Amino acid sequence: MIYLIDKINTTYEKKEISDIQVAQNLRVAEYLREFWEANQWHPNADIDFYLNIMNSRKEKAKSFILSLGSNGQPETVWIGRIEEKEVPIKLAYHTITKPRLNVLTFIYGGFLGCQSRHNIEKILNALKHLLKSKSIDVIVFQHILKDSLLFEILHSHRPILLRDFFPETFMHWKMTIPSGMEAIYNKLPAKRRQEIRRQTRKLYKDFNDKIRIECYAKSREIDRLMIEVEEIASKSYQRGIGVGFQNDAETRNRLLFLAEKGWLRAFVLYVKDEPCAFNVGTVYHQQFIGNFASFDRDFDKYTPGTILLLHVIELLIKENVQSLDFGFGDAFYKSRFGDDSWEESVVYFFSPTFKGMILSILRNSTIILSRLMIKVLGNFAYKIKKYWRKKLIPGTS
Repeated sequence: MIYLIDKINTTYEKKEISDIQVAQNLRVAEYLREFWEANQWHPNADIDFYLNIMNSRKEKAKSFILSLGSNGQPETVWIGRIEEKEVPIKLAYHTITKPRLNVLTFIYGGFLGCQSRHNIEKILNALKHLLKSKSIDVIVFQHILKDSLLFEILHSHRPILLRDFFPETFMHWKMTIPSGMEAIYNKLPAKRRQEIRRQTRKLYKDFNDKIRIECYAKSREIDRLMIEVEEIASKSYQRGIGVGFQNDAETRNRLLFLAEKGWLRAFVLYVKDEPCAFNVGTVYHQQFIGNFASFDRDFDKYTPGTILLLHVIELLIKENVQSLDFGFGDAFYKSRFGDDSWEESVVYFFSPTFKGMILSILRNSTIILSRLMIKVLGNFAYKIKKYWRKKLIPGTS
């Protein structure tokens, strides 16, 4: 059975956790703090970060904290949020439709504790009842490790017409940070090493050494950071598809929280006092996790993103950070510098209704068609992707 707790009451205590319970009141999270803090591993699902984000979204989203326990103790906690929002169904970069749905999203890193087959299946059976109630149109499981028990069970637990036959797969790259920069360069082909050094020298020469890199990490620097990063982000293709850095109150609140915690590391490369590239990330549990990165396309020939990344790595070495997580999405530079990778998939559970069935079929169809186009077009698909990205840059036609 699944219990929705709309308000805190004296009956919700640790000693009574013996079945599935769901809290939609943030104060209830405090009862799980000890367990939560002992199991959290990614900043997205850090209890204080989660509470901060949900407080900033309190007019638009509800918390959804699911706990499963036995013998009076929590064993498993799944962390999510419920919100009404548009869910775009795309063919490549083209949006086919974007229905407005009630969405329950389980966040990245939000599966804490024992993820046994018994626990996962018990929770999924309860969530199916929630979908049947029609209060939720779709459940989204963010970036699930494809080679995991959770993904296996998620894939098999849906009816045929509601199943992702070809789930979208994303590569996730990570790099072990060595003790010195020489090890970074030695991993690169000799030709690429020479090219990076040549481009760096050319950048400094062409702009009379008026190059500098600044690191923003303090609360008082957030307003300036927002202005500098927005100057670049506003001209990026990421802005054209609604991802990446957004110049809004929620992003400012997020960066301010990270700065107050001492986790923020935001690097900006300047050319003649104008921002040229940025790399914003979080240092958490001795790893740097990339949040936002982009560069001004006018400086493309200098590869400013790579020049800045190498500077970031150099500073992380000095801080004794152990690894660099490049964040979501695949990119050539990530595979070039990364030494570990894995496949992740975003899994959708649509409600067992006629609308849910149609949306599931439509989503599967666009994924299949996209993959077929890539296979038929071969290397030409990459050129088309680059063309569409340029078209998506604000201000271009």
